[in-house]
Formats: sequence, C-alpha cells, structure tokens
Amino acid sequence: MASFKQKATTLIEALPYIQKYHHKIVVIKYGGNAMVNHQLRENVMKDIVLLKNVGLDPVIIHGGGPAINRAMKKANIKPKFERGLRVTDKKTINIVEKVFKKINNETAALIRRAGGKPISLSGKYYKIVCVKQKAKKLGYVGEITKIHPAIIKTLIKDDYIPIISPIGV
Repeated sequence: MASFKQKATTLIEALPYIQKYHHKIVVIKYGGNAMVNHQLRENVMKDIVLLKNVGLDPVIIHGGGPAINRAMKKANIKPKFERGLRVTDKKTINIVEKVFKKINNETAALIRRAGGKPISLSGKYYKIVCVKQKAKKLGYVGEITKIHPAIIKTLIKDDYIPIISPIGV
C-alpha cells in the first residue's frame, strides 16, 4: 500500500513539470553508472517510457566509456586520454562504433520491453550531428558545429523514442 501512496505523491509532485514540458523534446544523456547494473538500466528505460506516456518527447543520447575501455583492452589497445578526452585513432574509432551500435541496440530492446517504441540512430549515418575536428592530436574527436533535428522531430511525431549514438560527421 505504501508503494501506491509513494507513486501517487511522486506523480502529484511531478505534475507541474509534466504540464510545463508537455510535447517538449527532453534530451537524456544516458551513461555512466546508469549503464552498469542491468536492473538499473531496465528501471531507467521504464522511466523514459513513462515520460513518453505522460506527453514528453524523450531523446536518448548514450555514452559508453567503460564498455569502450573493456573492448579496447580485449583488443590489446591501451586507452589514451588528453585532458579527459579519449585519443581516437582509426582502430579506436572502429571499436567505438561497434560498442555504440551494441549499446544502442541493447537500449532499444530495453525500451521495447518497457512498452516504448524505440528507434536506433547514429549521429554519423543520419548526419544528425555535424562536427569539426577538435585537435589533430585527438584524432577522431570532434566538436559539434551543427545539429540537424528534422529526422528526430519526424520520428517523435510518429511516437518513436530516438536513441542516438554520439558520433558525428
């Protein structure tokens, strides 16, 4: 019984925010500790589906640093960082893209299981994110110069929850 009261209280507290952000795009950066534990990942995706169901338009941008590090270790490549940014050469970017594709698909499966309608996108292949190289010594690390949101807005209108891998062109 306490659980129902707690949920009711939470919804009452959330109502002003639900009303304020109704039919507004809410960008969610999904990464870090939220990706470590399977139960936590499921709960986060249930919450994102709830946001969609109450009228917000969530867009998920996922990270994957720890998974990238594990994949690099498996490939006998030592991660290098410069001022907190991953130095990304050709071998590293190939690993990053594979890891992001896996994370994107796993996230979509969790959204689907929670009752949502996910769609997996890559900022690179759909030219959603345009970037310029940040510094030569960082390799394939870029700085965002432009976002092309048209495809995202179209998908949201069709009730999708876009899940975007953070790679640009």
